[in-house]
Amino acid sequence: MAITVIIAIASFLIAGIAFLIQYYAKERELFTSCAKSLYSDKLVEQITAAIMLRDYVGDFMYASKTKNVLVALLRTSIPVALQKVVADVFSYAKSLTGQDMQHINMLGALIKPKSCVQYQLTNEEKYKNIRLPMEQVDCYHAIIKDCSLNFINAQKAVFYCANLSGTVFHNCLLDSATFKGANLKGVRFDKDCVLEGANFQDAEGLEQATWNKRPIFEFLDANGIFHANKDPKAGTYVPRKAETKIFISKLGVMDLKQKMQYDNIINIIENLQIASSTVCINRDEYPIVSQLSDIEARMDPCDGCVIFACEYMQITDGCLHKDMDSVDRKPLSSVSLVSPWLHIEAAIANSKNMPCLIIYDKNLFRDGMFDPKVITSDRRLYSIEYSDALQADNTVLQEWRNSVREYYMSHN
Repeated sequence: MAITVIIAIASFLIAGIAFLIQYYAKERELFTSCAKSLYSDKLVEQITAAIMLRDYVGDFMYASKTKNVLVALLRTSIPVALQKVVADVFSYAKSLTGQDMQHINMLGALIKPKSCVQYQLTNEEKYKNIRLPMEQVDCYHAIIKDCSLNFINAQKAVFYCANLSGTVFHNCLLDSATFKGANLKGVRFDKDCVLEGANFQDAEGLEQATWNKRPIFEFLDANGIFHANKDPKAGTYVPRKAETKIFISKLGVMDLKQKMQYDNIINIIENLQIASSTVCINRDEYPIVSQLSDIEARMDPCDGCVIFACEYMQITDGCLHKDMDSVDRKPLSSVSLVSPWLHIEAAIANSKNMPCLIIYDKNLFRDGMFDPKVITSDRRLYSIEYSDALQADNTVLQEWRNSVREYYMSHN
């Protein structure tokens, strides 16, 4: 009888183990298939896979893998519709403590943890919000722009040089978090946010950031550290003196002649005595995701823009609208084209009403933002053909400098 019972128990255990092995093998297969579908060439399939990952990001076996898959995807260039769905998946995580989220694109994300709508009864018979653990999460240079972050515990989190502009923090714990060098333009921390000891030194846009609807400046000591009940003896934080910054737009790769011309342009700008410093996005600094948001963020503190429109592509013999017989058909011979990114950066600067100086190559095909008709119709656009003899006393350069000064005075 005893042997029969032992055999029955053993059979039951073996069957149970076999079932678990089969179950987890099936789960692993489903997870792998779901993760691979994120990289499909079909948007609907990608979005479906992202939604399915909500079940895995909180699973104790697959949580770590899922978070790493999401982070990796948000560091690549993906459609906006997919990016939003992927970023929102973090709301379903059990924890993001210590997670590496450097350089990810969280643009427009809504982080409102699923657990925050649940409550636990305290000894005082009051209800307490449950927050998403994000202690010491590393968001260095992340794009967390125009987001809504709710009920997160991001104590000692790192937002160093992150773009947080337009983001709202609701009922978050941010004690001792680092916001050094971050873009805080239009950021709102509500009255339930705890910021004690948070570091705001050298952050951009501080004058437009608020806590409890009050300027955050009022709560920073001389070192830029936040104190809800600041001691008057601690002094008041004074940001670096406002300085004139010029955004420089140029090719990522230049030949020797172009480099010499570029150095000459920089010398001319220095001789104009208008810029305290320049901002330039070098080739190795260009982000692979949300490039437009990154350009906009870097332009925000600038007062003027210089576009060095030198040759990116040469057309020796070509034609516009080659299959048309009308006046739109035009032959092209020995003309130069610039990188599309120079047009984009010029357009972004122009959208900010920023004085933009275009220094163009003599063989440049003048289309897009560099079309003479566009330039002459907008008082904020200035253009001049490059010449080795170009000097700081040039009339166009002087007019542009005066506009930069006016722009600086109206924004500081």
